[in-house]
Amino acid sequence: MRLVSKGLRLLVLLLLLPFAHVDALRSHTLTKEHKHRKVQSWSSRCLAILGKKCTVHHQQRSEHLSHTLIVCNHQGLIDPLPIVCAIQSPLSFVSKIENKKILGIGEWGKVIDLIYFDRESREGNVKMLRECTQQLKAGGNVLIFPEGTRSKSDAMNPFKAKAFGIVKMAKANVLPITLSHAYDPFNPKIKDPLTITIHPLMSYESLKDMDVETLSDTLYDIISSAIQPTTLHT
Repeated sequence: MRLVSKGLRLLVLLLLLPFAHVDALRSHTLTKEHKHRKVQSWSSRCLAILGKKCTVHHQQRSEHLSHTLIVCNHQGLIDPLPIVCAIQSPLSFVSKIENKKILGIGEWGKVIDLIYFDRESREGNVKMLRECTQQLKAGGNVLIFPEGTRSKSDAMNPFKAKAFGIVKMAKANVLPITLSHAYDPFNPKIKDPLTITIHPLMSYESLKDMDVETLSDTLYDIISSAIQPTTLHT
């Protein structure tokens, strides 16, 4: 029955993709705020289909973010969904280039200026960092997962410190956030709600004298401190 349940949820999500694609085509001329509300609506819908609730712990409000690099741990496939729902300001994020070809997701990527990267290509990584910097300089908000790959657990992988060079290049603020209980969305033993902790905003002025290694270590400690252990029910 668990396999059937997982299959049905996946089938419903796949059936939604053409509708998401059409809605994205109609949304290119909307304001950034309206685009974000639309993406939040689709993200919330997907979480509901997955049977997941999202709890947000606010140490920082997120309605009026700008010039901000949002930094989060990376647990699983659906990580962007609860983050988009929790952050109330428009944002873009970094995604692997393969997602560009997925119906619906690819078109919404164009709408919100998703930044794609090819992890196998050095040139692709340089291009990704340049696009992140440009968006931040223009006043946008960009989400990154500095682990570079999913941890698939409550534990965190080391951060790739070089990613934080864009903070100084763009003179960006940094918003650390922590995601819990997201690494296995189809596991029926995980009853804990997806949990987002939004930490206090770090202004560029407060961190401009840090080197990237120190900034990376500082953010790692902040984010890891709020991870909530997952309870597996029998």
